[in-house]
Amino acid sequence: MTSLEEKIKQSWKNTTIEDEYLFYNGVHENSISHKFAEKMNIEINDICKEGKYNRNILKFHVDCEYNRNNEDVKSISIPDTTKDLPPIYKNIRPDIIIHRRGEDQSNEYCFELKRVSYYNFLNIEKITSNTMKFLENENSNNFIDGKLKSNLKQNICYVGDFRKLKFLTSQSDRPEITNFHYKIGYFVIFHVKNEKICSSFIVFKNGNFENIISIEKF
Repeated sequence: MTSLEEKIKQSWKNTTIEDEYLFYNGVHENSISHKFAEKMNIEINDICKEGKYNRNILKFHVDCEYNRNNEDVKSISIPDTTKDLPPIYKNIRPDIIIHRRGEDQSNEYCFELKRVSYYNFLNIEKITSNTMKFLENENSNNFIDGKLKSNLKQNICYVGDFRKLKFLTSQSDRPEITNFHYKIGYFVIFHVKNEKICSSFIVFKNGNFENIISIEKF
């Protein structure tokens, strides 16, 4: 694990401790994403406690809901393997990204956060495996009005977030789609039970699921 990844992990731990109110009171994950991004900005850019730093020597920008790829809107393609039709394009806004604004070669990390039920947290490995297999053979027959069919929901979750992280971390250069080349993607999944915050990072690399990092309970 690189020093930058250690800082990301420490930032998440700090968020669960310093902003525990947000976790225990069911506050939406967007608020938690914001506090997590704040702490990563401090850790990564070595900002002093007073918040003073030189904007001209920032190592990276940490942004929430960043919907631009240079001057274009961020979008990904959704393939349809059942018909000979062009893919559908969907605009996206990653929960958090670590990058340098305006530089295509400096896309470092992307994040999606999700508060989940106890069942989903216990079955995280199974659900991750099933969802990735689903995405490998994705087609329109699995959806009704853009929503996943109910008979698939039990063992497949987070299709939209997983698809997003697959595209963002893909290192291939395909002319028909936008290539983002983020080095690593994290799906941060968390659950609160018995006054404990349990969380795991599902890691994406090279457009594929890499592994799961469990974070200690607090």
